[in-house]
Amino acid sequence: KRWKWLWISVLMSLTACQNGTGQAKGFPMDNKMEWLVAASAPRGYDIELVGHHNYFIQNDGSTDYGFMSGQIGAGWGESSTLASNLPTKSPIPKAVNLRWISLRENQFYEGRFELPKAKIEQMLRDGYESRRSKMKGIRETYSYLTIGFAPGSGVVLWLSNQTRREVAYF
Repeated sequence: KRWKWLWISVLMSLTACQNGTGQAKGFPMDNKMEWLVAASAPRGYDIELVGHHNYFIQNDGSTDYGFMSGQIGAGWGESSTLASNLPTKSPIPKAVNLRWISLRENQFYEGRFELPKAKIEQMLRDGYESRRSKMKGIRETYSYLTIGFAPGSGVVLWLSNQTRREVAYF
């Protein structure tokens, strides 16, 4: 009878390591991952996102309005979290459409930017190593997909949390 319970415990432990699809935890089949949207612009070069022209485009062509209008300019790399109506776990979009005005340049900009999905997903899975995580033997995770608006229409995409890492420049 003890062996029976031991085998049941072993089997339960083994199945707990999987998410029911035969795939290890942390690599969801639907590629839904936890992330938030943030934005950045250099101090003195504030920008304002324009209306409902800022949205993510999914693989199937559907759009997600993950952030709202607002003024941004806390400093380059200093993120302002944008109100997001995306679910806590969302797939990484294939593209983002952005429209903004550079208040300093008095100039509107707009563009659709194809995102490096595979690279973003891999970075979110892998995380990064910090001094604190080294001591604990773990890896930190990124929380934000941060969009940086540079003067002259430049757009930078970072993954960020305690640190930030550039993913793409458009």
